[in-house]
Amino acid sequence: MHLDRQGDARRCFVHVGAPKTGTTAVQAFFASNDTELARESVCYPRAARGLDGAHHNIASQLRAAARYEPSIGGLEEAIQEIARSGSRLGVISAEGLSLLYDRPEALARIRDVVVGAGLSPRILIYVRRHADYVVSTYAEAVKFGRLESFPRYLEGVLDSGAIRLGTWSFPLAFEPIVRAFADAFGADALVVRGFVDRHDPAALLEDVLDAVGIGRAFAQRVVYRAVRENVRNTTIEVMRTLWASTASQLNRPLLASVADEIAARDPDGVRLPFDPLSPADRERIAARFADDAQALTQSWHVDGATFPRSSAVECENQDAARRVFMESERQRAGLLDAAGGDQTLPELLRRHL
Repeated sequence: MHLDRQGDARRCFVHVGAPKTGTTAVQAFFASNDTELARESVCYPRAARGLDGAHHNIASQLRAAARYEPSIGGLEEAIQEIARSGSRLGVISAEGLSLLYDRPEALARIRDVVVGAGLSPRILIYVRRHADYVVSTYAEAVKFGRLESFPRYLEGVLDSGAIRLGTWSFPLAFEPIVRAFADAFGADALVVRGFVDRHDPAALLEDVLDAVGIGRAFAQRVVYRAVRENVRNTTIEVMRTLWASTASQLNRPLLASVADEIAARDPDGVRLPFDPLSPADRERIAARFADDAQALTQSWHVDGATFPRSSAVECENQDAARRVFMESERQRAGLLDAAGGDQTLPELLRRHL
């Protein structure tokens, strides 16, 4: 096994996300191959690990969240398991840890627990193109019943520079998050990589293994058991979920079928991946976060290919799906407005058509 060593200190990598950068596939891979990893002197602790293979309980513990489950262990138990294993390398993974960027005391606690166990901490962070992140996080929010239209969501992101979902806010500028971890652990302890969704979980897994120093060859030797890829949502799937939530909110069950009625006008277009951004939208997002992309590539050595400018072909291929989705949103906004919704929605929709 190849380990990128600095002295003889045993390392503990803390994979903190960010969310929507392939973390589910990574966690499922580590959990389903923990026995094979142990043979390579790598410990992916069972303590604090949920059924999905992630150490979300640690993030819940450090946020003092109600969902924290003391019975399965937290930060201290997971780190002690790594220390007792005698492994040269430990790995814990929970994207919720990136949400602690504004809690320096929580980051200091992670550092102190890892160092106190005789391990050398390393932080692994993945970032992705800002426009893709806007689309991905909206589709995720829709699954949890969010009714906000995509245009209003986008305007909120551009105005605040942050993704707001429920009770938490996450800056779309990644560099401040990276810097917060650097302040707590030291810049030399950080490994910052770019995530590009190539619809190939194997490529991401090999990159993660390379980043933590296990080596890509390990991924090629083991069976990719239980690798759970988050398949990208299609346009019709997002439309159906939005209309189902709207029907429930307005107590009008028949509204749930409107998505399919609208989609019937362009059955091929709505099967395309969900991406309602126009070329102008993508340019606005790229301009808004240009300084962030530059800082990540220059100061943190993220591959510049992570932040490509949108091509005409990329946007043209999505144009049919975007048009039918925006028509769906226009109809939905009219119903929500009639029920006392936000009167700014029709104007926003016109701007994005």
